[in-house]
Amino acid sequence: MENYTLKAGINNIAKQVNIVASEITGDVTIEYTSEADLNLPAGLKITGNLTVNAPKATVNNNATVTGTITIKDVKAGTWNELVSANKLVFEAAGKTLKINDTVAALTINANATVITPKTVNAVVKKDVTVIVKADATVSDDKAVKIVGTESEEPVKLDPKETPEVNKTALTEAIAAVKYVKVSTDGSDVEKTEKWTTQEAKTALENAVKVAQAVVDKAEATQEEVDNAKTTLAEAISAYTEAQKDGTKPEETPEVNKTALTEAIAA
Repeated sequence: MENYTLKAGINNIAKQVNIVASEITGDVTIEYTSEADLNLPAGLKITGNLTVNAPKATVNNNATVTGTITIKDVKAGTWNELVSANKLVFEAAGKTLKINDTVAALTINANATVITPKTVNAVVKKDVTVIVKADATVSDDKAVKIVGTESEEPVKLDPKETPEVNKTALTEAIAAVKYVKVSTDGSDVEKTEKWTTQEAKTALENAVKVAQAVVDKAEATQEEVDNAKTTLAEAISAYTEAQKDGTKPEETPEVNKTALTEAIAA
């Protein structure tokens, strides 16, 4: 295996190489297309930023970077971060970042799994889901899940802490459900009112029962709550679309002829 000395700028590497420990001033980009592990050795120091795109490989990083390390992509395996003082930006969607100890800073811009023995602070992009584990043996359903918000403040990625599950929106959605009259053809419902078939009402009632079961489930995860809310919203939408205007004919008011009859008789 031949040695390779990184240089400032773009480094296109198509085969497994031995990265030489060196000091580089300037931003470094590595485009790595080999399937072999990419090892960035201790003793490699970059005074600048490092960007790595290695879609077919696992990356083991022992290098020190004074700027930011942007991880564009790695294999379905991991980026193994073995240095505690680096600042990382993780953009490898659906991939895994394994932190050996800790990091100086972390930003996560795509859905990812983070394996870390300690709590680390991270800025998580809005709507991005991060699965946090203490080690790789933890199953996804037992892991901590964090979903990014609009806030740019760092959140704690704690593999041992179960996040609070927010059921407020689901509870409010259940409480807001309103039913209309049930009819077979609408002929018994006023024209100013709505109606549906019993089948349509039953479908929504069942959806409400399922949603309420999630609310009542003490160990429900945030994902279960969010999924229940989505399912209920879809059921409400279907129920609303099934509603029709009543067609009951207007009743002809009764005519009172008593006074006229009495007047004639007098």
